[in-house]
Formats: sequence, C-alpha cells, structure tokens
Amino acid sequence: MRITLRSGKNRDAQIYYCHARGNTLVLTLSHFNAALLFSICASTVFAITQRTTPRDMFRYGLYCFSLFMGGLIVAGWLMWALRH
Repeated sequence: MRITLRSGKNRDAQIYYCHARGNTLVLTLSHFNAALLFSICASTVFAITQRTTPRDMFRYGLYCFSLFMGGLIVAGWLMWALRH
C-alpha cells in the first residue's frame, strides 16, 4: 500500500491510494475541506479526552469545532486583507 500527497492543477491536495492490483483512488481536498476534516477530528478527540459524560463531550466537541471554524474564517479574512 502506498499513499502519496501531490499538488493538483488547481492547487488542491490529492491523496492517491494504490492497491496491489494498480487501481488508484483519488480523493481531492481543497484547503477548506482539509481544515474542516481536521476540525472534526481534533474536536472529537478533545471532547473524548477532556470530558467524562456524553452530554459534556458533545457540548465541548461542538464548542471546539466552532472555535476551529471561527479561527479558520478569521485567519482567511486576515490573509485576504494582508494581500489586498
């Protein structure tokens, strides 16, 4: 099994998953989709490891997810403002 990360024509990340028979599965992620996936995974881990009851886990996971996404939007606007 081989996984390589390459840059696509439109600068989207592409993950190639190669089977033993040579078939290739391509998963294309934009920067926003990659950040969204990271936010979901990180907030899930934070919720499970930092809280004890399922209700608190769910609420803390949503809180962390909203902070990640809010930070992503703010950082995007700041980078846009610096460029223009």
